[in-house]
Amino acid sequence: MSTAAAARALLALPLFACGGGEQEARSPVAVERPQDEILRVGRAWESSMEEKGFRTAPSPISMFAARITSSVALDPGVVYDETFKVGDQTFQCQARADVHIALVYGKHVDEAAVEMRRPALRIARACNRPGFLEPVLELPAASARFVLRGDRLIPFAPATEKRSYLPVP
Repeated sequence: MSTAAAARALLALPLFACGGGEQEARSPVAVERPQDEILRVGRAWESSMEEKGFRTAPSPISMFAARITSSVALDPGVVYDETFKVGDQTFQCQARADVHIALVYGKHVDEAAVEMRRPALRIARACNRPGFLEPVLELPAASARFVLRGDRLIPFAPATEKRSYLPVP
């Protein structure tokens, strides 16, 4: 037998060795839906963010500090804790609302993702003293998309979104 014939016989051997016999039973691979993947980590999520800044005329408010806590659960809601400086007075205010947030699940670059859409809100502020000049907090409708990374929902759209959510035990 020539060297070329021996080489062909060796290359053909795996074809015959792997063939024949019974087919191996294969069960379908279960693929977890994005919604299941996110809900497996947590059914309630919370984000907390602080904002500070100054306002200029004609606003009578010279300085503000706000802590915004957003909860997404079976009964989603939003809480705004705010501190305002007006002249030499400081106002500590809170605005709270139970809001229906629309959730749409999907994939973003092979990762589980969720889009959260909130309608426009008009919420009365409760302040520590009377006379605050902006008794109502008005927020435009908002939409943001988050991807599940580890145990966090991290924002990816819009690029200006700052919140990230952690599961609530």
